[in-house]
Amino acid sequence: MIPWFYSVDEFQQFKNMKPKKRQKLIDAKAEDVLKQKALLVEKTKELRTNALSVARRVKRNDQHRATEEMMTVAFDLKNAEPLITNYVNAKLLLRVYQIMHIEGYEDPSALPEAMADIDYGLYSISTEDELRMMLKNATDPLSIIGIQMED
Repeated sequence: MIPWFYSVDEFQQFKNMKPKKRQKLIDAKAEDVLKQKALLVEKTKELRTNALSVARRVKRNDQHRATEEMMTVAFDLKNAEPLITNYVNAKLLLRVYQIMHIEGYEDPSALPEAMADIDYGLYSISTEDELRMMLKNATDPLSIIGIQMED
């Protein structure tokens, strides 16, 4: 599934690019992902250091400073959310581009048209009917042991 936050035009432009240009764009996105990951790792190390400081202060029974440190950690965690979001978005876009760059890639929007011509034969497309029949034929486990439940 292609996320809603990427424009379809952007993907159409990527699909229409020549392979070398596509690879160049993928390499640029990969470099961007690496930079964002480095920022995320740096922020994680900083948060870990602050969290260890909180643990040290709690162990020494310095509740006031531990509370202050904990609030700092909570604030830093809240500020790390945009970093995480940017990293995930960049990584997702990179993966989508990498998949689209594979030879033989077809746009998922073409799938319903292709599926319309498939003869499913013995395979059931609608499992709701089968499930309904299975539930109708199922026995009540409580009635097997002699317990009757009334509605």
